[in-house]
Amino acid sequence: MPSPSPADENSFPVLDQLLDELLALPPGQRAAAVERFVAGHPVWRRHVEALVSQLDGADELLDHPALELIAGPADATLLSGQRLGPWRLQELIGRGGMGEVYRARREDGSFEQFAAVKLMRADLALAPARFEAERQLLARLEHPGIARLLDGGVTDEGRPYMIMELVEGLPVQRWCAQSHATLAQRLDLFIGVCEAVAYAHRALVVHRDLKPANVLVTADGHPKLLDFGLARALDALPQDLTRETLLTPAYAAPEQLAGGVITTAVDVYALGLLLHEMLTGRPAFEPSRSAWPMAAQRAGQAEPMSPSRVAEALAQPPVPAARLQGDLDAIVAKATRLEPEARYASVEALRDDVLRHLRLRPVLARQGNWRYLAARTLRRHRAWVAAGGVALLALLGGAGLAVWQAHEAELAAARANAVKSYLLQVFRASDPRTASDRPRGQITARELLDLGAARIDSEFATQPGLQLELLGELASLYRELGETARYEALQAHRLQLAERLGNWQAVAEVWLNRNGDAADANDSRLALQHLQPADQALQRGGLRDSLLQARWWLSRAQSLPRDDFPGRGAALREARRLYERLDPRAPGYVTTLIEAGLLAYDGGGDDELAVALYREALAAYATAHDRDDGEAQTLYGNLAEALLNLGRFDEAQAIARQGLALAERTYGEAHGDYWVPASNYARLLHLGGDRDAAWRMLDHVFPLLPRPPTSDAWKALGTRLDCMVNEGHSSESVPLARAIVAAMDAQPNTANARYRSRLRLGEALWQHGDIAEAEQFLRAAWRGYVDHESADRQTRLWATGLLGRFLLSQGHLDEAESLLREVIARDAHRHLSHVALARSDLARLMLARGQAVAALTESAAAQQAWRDVHGFRDVRMGVAIDLARAQALAATGERAQAQRLAQEALANSQKWDAPEAPAIKEARALLAALSGKPAP
Repeated sequence: MPSPSPADENSFPVLDQLLDELLALPPGQRAAAVERFVAGHPVWRRHVEALVSQLDGADELLDHPALELIAGPADATLLSGQRLGPWRLQELIGRGGMGEVYRARREDGSFEQFAAVKLMRADLALAPARFEAERQLLARLEHPGIARLLDGGVTDEGRPYMIMELVEGLPVQRWCAQSHATLAQRLDLFIGVCEAVAYAHRALVVHRDLKPANVLVTADGHPKLLDFGLARALDALPQDLTRETLLTPAYAAPEQLAGGVITTAVDVYALGLLLHEMLTGRPAFEPSRSAWPMAAQRAGQAEPMSPSRVAEALAQPPVPAARLQGDLDAIVAKATRLEPEARYASVEALRDDVLRHLRLRPVLARQGNWRYLAARTLRRHRAWVAAGGVALLALLGGAGLAVWQAHEAELAAARANAVKSYLLQVFRASDPRTASDRPRGQITARELLDLGAARIDSEFATQPGLQLELLGELASLYRELGETARYEALQAHRLQLAERLGNWQAVAEVWLNRNGDAADANDSRLALQHLQPADQALQRGGLRDSLLQARWWLSRAQSLPRDDFPGRGAALREARRLYERLDPRAPGYVTTLIEAGLLAYDGGGDDELAVALYREALAAYATAHDRDDGEAQTLYGNLAEALLNLGRFDEAQAIARQGLALAERTYGEAHGDYWVPASNYARLLHLGGDRDAAWRMLDHVFPLLPRPPTSDAWKALGTRLDCMVNEGHSSESVPLARAIVAAMDAQPNTANARYRSRLRLGEALWQHGDIAEAEQFLRAAWRGYVDHESADRQTRLWATGLLGRFLLSQGHLDEAESLLREVIARDAHRHLSHVALARSDLARLMLARGQAVAALTESAAAQQAWRDVHGFRDVRMGVAIDLARAQALAATGERAQAQRLAQEALANSQKWDAPEAPAIKEARALLAALSGKPAP
């Protein structure tokens, strides 16, 4: 009977036996063993030599299925330049157990984008229905720490493919080594990975193949989880959760290796191994132990050596062994227990224990060790010990109290986990009364939520503390679902229970939640009223020095009128002081910095300070315990606007792109928090002169907006109107501007929004030729800005200059001059674009008075001021300034220069403006006058 060929499935026993022999030999003796083997199987020589050359390499040879390995290396099966839908392949960038990965570029003309195309192996291709189910699984995952699914399909040859976000970065272990990461940096990265995995688990998805190669660290130091190719839904059929033929043995949990039922515990186990490797720089199980025969023996028998012992054996460990002993050894040990039920109950519990270690709090992995708890307490309060022997004795005398307090902290953490577990049970369970009517899977999440809410009072009547926790969690869920009545009813129930129990923390939380609801509705009076009972609860509960008090100060800053700069500033200082001292990684700290950035602009137009505060907020967001990605995309938008006001267009566009990408990942295109940053990014492109790209984005957003528009939709429409009016698109701008004015008046918007809408309507009416009505709206907007903003604010200068320009066009020269000179006088060496434009309008005014020489001087000053602009600008302003200069040159006999400048202005206006733009008409009229021909 002939020997099996290397590609024959019957060759596995032969290869398996050979690999066992080779692994048992020192590297220096393997070549001779190979020669003995291939003497009897010459057809195997090339394949076996390829295997041996990789045994000591870094490409995880033994972590791949045997049949994949004996097939040997292969060329890419798709060609560079080949298209898959709108994607054109560029090059092969990787190959793994599931198939190949290509770099691709989007080429459908919509926008530039790169992606990773994952092409599944032909022998692993799923049935179309199963593949579509896998795509739907990945489509659940929208998180900044997870590479996003963009598209998918099936090739003409029947091979499924997925288009994934292309992540540029280094594998986490290599990043740690190359950057010489500190222990804190390694733990921060690990916490970020845990948050991404926990998010997947909340979406009922288990990864099943977590390992260092599947975690990349981006250029900004954030971890990104890759390759959900082996992921499965937690509600899949049991047989689907035991198919583990393509797992990575070195990082697989014992139950995976043994073919057992797969739960989220396998990801907890893999995360424990990942943490072990990040701390030691070495895999917990060496490759020689992870071959399938050895891995099968490891299942249920071996636990990894503790990180500190590995570090002790290394000449230069990345983290000293002494820093790993104790907490971190215990955390890794608990995460990698052989029995799934002995591990952390969830990824959140693992993450929280790492956070406790960072905060010098007792970790649950060492629960029950009273000596450890006391020592941890002493270390946290070492300043007291240093104060003297009396203080030390007093502290030791109260050690029992310290241990009791630490135990209480553990119980609080356990209660929080119980809340999460209960909610998961609610959503996974099908109530018997409902299941009899509809099969499992057809009950909506909202119906299950209602069933869970109804059970709280009966099932937790003897546990009022936990009852309070659950009422708070369910209330927040109903709020997110937009179920206002149910939300408010649960809040009222929680408040009543908290007041009866004397739980003043919960009382304060309810009133602060009500404050936030009123603030969201722009009801500042009611929001401030709700702060009074919250303040009383904080006082009665002895919570003045707490994060809840910091939240109270932040809420006060957000509730005060926008023009109360001293009050807002004082409240934000108190909030920041408490957050920085108690916990700068608390989510409210990010919000505090954002509000401080807004105040820097509102209180004096200090964009430099605003940029510094926004960047500080981004740094805080990166390390926050529970990162709010929705708030982060708003933060990106604020930072982009501040950079725009400083004239830093390239930075502003880059930041706006990041915010837009985050909004798309977090909310998707059907959400209002996508429409606003998408429209703002389009506006940035428009201001910079990229009109085509701007309108592609604006026209992409427009059909996504609901009818009638929501608040976010009106914001997006307002940005669309800005671009219309800026380029003179009068045919469509007037009706849209009228609708926006009506919407701003009907909704509880800020005064600034109402003035801006009137200013835009006035300008649109002017462009359209409705002069009397245009003047009415322009004057109303200007008066509003004068009454409510300081004389130096750019928005007020914009309104003043626009009204002056309008009056100039109507021959009201004296009033126009007064307004234009007011704008110029407010420059104060800030080099503002509105000042440059006002100077050019002053040159036009001098021409209207017959003062050609003075106009020539003023137009030259306007051009110089435009070249010196440091802040906000629209390229179309340059066209207006050049046309004023051309008119002054023509009036003083410099016809050749005037004609050249007018032609340049016309070319730019045709590129940047709508065909009916006033600038185009003006340039053509001037050129016609200079040539002696009638205007076209």
